[in-house]
Amino acid sequence: MIATLLNTPWSLIGLCAATISIPYKIQISHKPFVVIFFVRSFWWRRVKRVRASAIGSVILCGPLLEEHDIEHELVHVEQMNREPFIHPLLYLIESLKYGYRNNKYEIEAYDRSGNVYRGKEKATRKGANG
Repeated sequence: MIATLLNTPWSLIGLCAATISIPYKIQISHKPFVVIFFVRSFWWRRVKRVRASAIGSVILCGPLLEEHDIEHELVHVEQMNREPFIHPLLYLIESLKYGYRNNKYEIEAYDRSGNVYRGKEKATRKGANG
């Protein structure tokens, strides 16, 4: 409960991002509690290969969504709840140090969800999928 409250600012940002992405379908997940928006595009994102994104307790699913991507994003929501409020900063630091694919949060999400990374960069940190 406290984690949800601390993550409220991020969830509000997620709701704004979902709104400007023109959602066509909305679902609710209860473990963890998440509002899932299916959107037409991530036109506001610079990276074009994004399939889905978790922002607070909000998941945005784009048109490139693949099997297990929602499970992957649910892992990120769990991570946010383990490290409330500060998680986005910790995630950014990991990405700057190791890159997206070698970020320990991405490694955990790919390993636990069973989905597949489709980028060009190869994972090198222990426990990463290729």
